[in-house]
Amino acid sequence: MWLALKIVLPIFVLLFCGIAVPMVAADPAPPPKTNVQTNGSGVLQGRLLKIEGESYTVKDTVGKEVRVRVGKDSVVDARIKVGDKVDVQMGSDGHAVTVLKALE
Repeated sequence: MWLALKIVLPIFVLLFCGIAVPMVAADPAPPPKTNVQTNGSGVLQGRLLKIEGESYTVKDTVGKEVRVRVGKDSVVDARIKVGDKVDVQMGSDGHAVTVLKALE
C-alpha cells in the first residue's frame, strides 16, 4: 500500500503542477473595454455631428452618438467638417489615433 502511495502521489503532484498551474498562469487578462463600437478593426465609421475642442461627436452606422477624444498626438484630416462621413482609428486607450474623411 505504501509503495503504491509513493508512486501515485508524485505522479499526481507532477501532473497537477505541470498542467493545471500553467493553464492558470497562461490565462491573459481581458483587454480594457471601451464604450465605442467599431467595425471589428478598431475603426469607428459614421457622420461627424459636432466638434468641440478636443471632443468630436460621431453618429455611428447604427445611429449611436459617440464622443471621441482627439489629442495632440491624433492625426486629423484638415478637410473634415461637420456633416462629413469619417473613419476614426481608435487607440487602445479610447482616444482617436486618426480622424479621416471617408470616401463616399
